[in-house]
Amino acid sequence: ARSPSSGFHLLTLSGKIIGLIALDASKSSTSDPSIAPSTTTPSATERKQMLESKGTAKVATIRHFFIEEAYRPAKPEDDLLQFTVRKAFEGDKTVESVRALSGRLSPTVEESLRRNGFFPGEKEGTLGWFKWEKRWYTLTREAWEAQDKA
Repeated sequence: ARSPSSGFHLLTLSGKIIGLIALDASKSSTSDPSIAPSTTTPSATERKQMLESKGTAKVATIRHFFIEEAYRPAKPEDDLLQFTVRKAFEGDKTVESVRALSGRLSPTVEESLRRNGFFPGEKEGTLGWFKWEKRWYTLTREAWEAQDKA
């Protein structure tokens, strides 16, 4: 409700939910301390103002992206991702890019991001026993429009 480009979308098959994706394009889409730690922690008042503010950010963040394992060979995540990205860019012209955090612990998501024009960017840390790196993947409006015309 805070931005027309934000959304929570479900992918269903025969009435069963097989996937989901959540996109945050609100003004605070890149300021969640659990996703993008900052050097200063916002006060309770600042956090409340941030959460109540309406508007759209230049960078939209995919917060959740999941497909049931049994359906992954058919790659339905691509349809869900493409639908969400289109809604983000068409929802508000303010959105300049869409980003998602992924790594080797979520290969289905990472592969879908790459197949759909997202490019790997800055490292965000590591996960798991083997310290697999997490990385931001980004798709710019310009790259998306070029794909759409092709």
